[in-house]
Amino acid sequence: MSQALIAGANAPLPTDNISIRILSQNAIDCAAYRLTTEGKVRGDGDMIFYGQTRSDDGSVSFRGHDSDGFFDINLPAQPASIEKIALAFSSAQTLAQVGDVDIQVLKGSQVLMTCQLSANGRDEKAIILAECYRRQGNWKFRFIAQGFNGGLKRPSRILCNCRLD
Repeated sequence: MSQALIAGANAPLPTDNISIRILSQNAIDCAAYRLTTEGKVRGDGDMIFYGQTRSDDGSVSFRGHDSDGFFDINLPAQPASIEKIALAFSSAQTLAQVGDVDIQVLKGSQVLMTCQLSANGRDEKAIILAECYRRQGNWKFRFIAQGFNGGLKRPSRILCNCRLD
């Protein structure tokens, strides 16, 4: 039986490979950012999205499409310098126009956790959905659901102090 998380909640992750599935009613651009303890990406190889479907070392990859995408993450293979893997999306439409977004954390075909981002009254065009992060040597998952009205440029600076435009 899977665990349902509300925004702000966290739960432990298994110690091996996981997948994070992001389902939406309309097209969204999903991305994963591998972040150091300083909260920055080390370079382009730490940004995974539809245009770059694998991290530089292959330990994070994206498959699927714009309304049903998967990030496959090999947790033990993450470099020691990586503290978090942040998952975000952006859209030309507001979240209210896109509709609800569902997140599933899977180990193989088993759904471990679910999160639902309600679109009700949300006018943001970019959302930091969740993060996998290290805590005392173990990996955990946090449902964040933090939105930004300015699109992807704004959260990308917050996530990785870089510009993607």
